[in-house]
Amino acid sequence: MRYYKNIFMDKGYRDIEGTKAEILKGKGVFNAYLIYTDPQSDNMFEIALSDHVFRTRNENKDYGIIAVSRGLSAAKKMVKLLIEEWLTEHEDLNGIKEYYNSRCS
Repeated sequence: MRYYKNIFMDKGYRDIEGTKAEILKGKGVFNAYLIYTDPQSDNMFEIALSDHVFRTRNENKDYGIIAVSRGLSAAKKMVKLLIEEWLTEHEDLNGIKEYYNSRCS
């Protein structure tokens, strides 16, 4: 797993720093959805529960985790915001996945 330099955190958590620390340790957090890139996928972004992403079968995956949200609807809104922000400086979505993926380490 790789993590975006300034991972985006949903403001819905009471303890944002504690939640962030658990995610950075590779631990699932209740109702925490991760937004990430998967170089093996054709999708721009993936959304999944942190418990699913951090399962043993995924430990060697090259996921680039960009953001953490509280709940699926919040994750979808966060993806929308990422795309809207991208489009303020770009004409289309070409390169967005590569941009975020390249900034994960």
